[in-house]
Amino acid sequence: IRDEVPAMRGGEAVERSRKELTFGSVLGAVIMAPVLETLIFQKLPIDFFRDSYEKDGPLILISAIPFGLIHILNDFYIRDFFYTFCTGILYAYAYTVATKRKDMNAYLAVVLIHAGYNACVLIIQQLLS
Repeated sequence: IRDEVPAMRGGEAVERSRKELTFGSVLGAVIMAPVLETLIFQKLPIDFFRDSYEKDGPLILISAIPFGLIHILNDFYIRDFFYTFCTGILYAYAYTVATKRKDMNAYLAVVLIHAGYNACVLIIQQLLS
């Protein structure tokens, strides 16, 4: 338990475990996570609350806060919340902007942005390890 306390405060008591890069992990990170997370954290809440708010700010927060909170479960680092909360703001903002365009599928646009981001993270992790 002593090793977990610093991690919960945002500091890393020990280095994060390196996860093996497999076809399944790439599929999960680059396809499954963006498809499911965009549906659960951007599309559903933003579409559901769209008529309740005149401005996009509250919609973006309604989307980004749970997106950040769910990512704490990865390794339970508080800093992960802030990091994914910020990316959640970007994804939610992209979704709200894309929904206003007639020439764009907002859901697909955010899935592609999220997939591209996750792919870049995987590539950088491999280059640095």
